[in-house]
Parts: sequence; C-alpha cells; structure tokens
Amino acid sequence: SRAVRAWTMRNKGVCFEEAAFRAVEGIKAFGHTDKTLVRVDIEPALKALRGEVIKLLGQKAIPVAPPAKESESNGAIENGVKLFKGLLRVHLQALERKIDGYIPSSHPVMTWLAEHVSDVITKYLQCSDGKTGYQRLFGKQVNEEGIEFGEKVMFRLKRSHETKVVLDPRWRTGYWLGRTWGSI
Repeated sequence: SRAVRAWTMRNKGVCFEEAAFRAVEGIKAFGHTDKTLVRVDIEPALKALRGEVIKLLGQKAIPVAPPAKESESNGAIENGVKLFKGLLRVHLQALERKIDGYIPSSHPVMTWLAEHVSDVITKYLQCSDGKTGYQRLFGKQVNEEGIEFGEKVMFRLKRSHETKVVLDPRWRTGYWLGRTWGSI
C-alpha cells in the first residue's frame, strides 16, 4: 500500500515490549485482520522484534525471512524509510524556523513529529498511480484538513463547571502537534 507508520522508541529491538505493541497497533490501524506477512532485515534486534510481534498476532502472523545477502529484497521498505527520514528532517527544520530555535533529537516533541510525518506520507503523498497509501488501504481519500506541524491554531475549550461564567474565554491559542494541540 506504501502506507507508513513510525514511532520513536527508547531502544532498538524488544528491550521494552512497547515496540512490539506499537507494531501490532500499526498493523491493526491499517485494517489488516487476516493473515499478515511479517518480514524484517537479518539484524538480531529486528528478528527479536519480529518474534515478539508474531507472538502478539498469534495465528494471523506469518514470518517471512528475507533472502540471505539480498538487501534489495526489502527495496520498497528501504525507500519508505529513506523518504520518512528526509521528510522528518524537512518538517523538523520548518518547525525550528517557525520557533526560531533548535530542537534536539531527544526532545519530546520528536515523538509527535515522527507520527505526524508518517501520517503525511500515508494520507497525502501520491505515488505514480495517483493514489495515496490511505486510498489503497481504505478505498477513499482522506477527508480532513492538513495542518502544518507546529502551526498556531485556535482550539475550543471543553465545557466544565469553571467555564460557565460569561466572561471566561472559550477558545485558546495552541500549536498543532500532529493529532492534537499543545505547547512547544
């Protein structure tokens, strides 16, 4: 489908089961309910991650080993990773220019930025056939407004017992952080 899902992790592999849970979450978010082929590089950490994902998916997972010494067999995946890294750098530089500052790779905002960039690739990047990864997965176009990461937005406050006073503000300014708003 050429759809991409990316998260930041504390460690490579399965030192924390979080990586396996996230991978399964991504598989389910793409609508895969039948048998799923799970293929990774020959790197030990990724093999361990594949094993953990297969345990979580159970009978629905089919492990696939790439041919020995043939990195080209994962060409589409390698291209997706290259594209993701490039767009991540572009969005990070745009955000740094917007805030007129530097954001280190260890900053918590990188977690949101990685997810945002994978959403942008999946939902808006068209391949040579004119379709996005989202269209291939779900058979329809995305029906939401695309907002640049870190864009200043107005958001409506949830009603509470404290906002019943007529003069209390009902809207506040924040920054778009992918799927939610917040402050940087």
